[in-house]
Amino acid sequence: MQPALASDPDAASELQRIGRWLSFQRRGQRFQEALHRQDHGPETQALARRIDAEIDTHLALGELSGPEALALKSAVLGELEPDTPTRAQTLRQWRETQIDRHPPAADPRDAAYATAQAEIVARWRSQSGESPNSDALRAQLIQARARVYGPSAPAP
Repeated sequence: MQPALASDPDAASELQRIGRWLSFQRRGQRFQEALHRQDHGPETQALARRIDAEIDTHLALGELSGPEALALKSAVLGELEPDTPTRAQTLRQWRETQIDRHPPAADPRDAAYATAQAEIVARWRSQSGESPNSDALRAQLIQARARVYGPSAPAP
């Protein structure tokens, strides 16, 4: 990994960030394994508290998506808060402050794809004298998606 970051002027910070993220992932895996074993002892409680304290940071850094963070927060609250109404209220408040108020940034390619999609559909609808071929439309939309998004094109 160090060779890949050799040209990065902030390589040391990036290595530390990656290390923190990997440690967080390992704690998440241990927590999941403990829940699977139905281990609700003090070590699992401490692990849940530690994970809970780190979720916001990893969400802010974009290392967790909103749905991933919400699922993880729900799991740790399930371990830490025995009262169902309190747990639900805490999760609702957290979602409102951490996820709903900070939606992910829009992908700038989305506008380009929307334009291409509108043009393709307009051409398809304007085919005179022919019965529109939905398979051809689908193929054109897939090609446009691949052109705009490249190899990481989202599923149709």
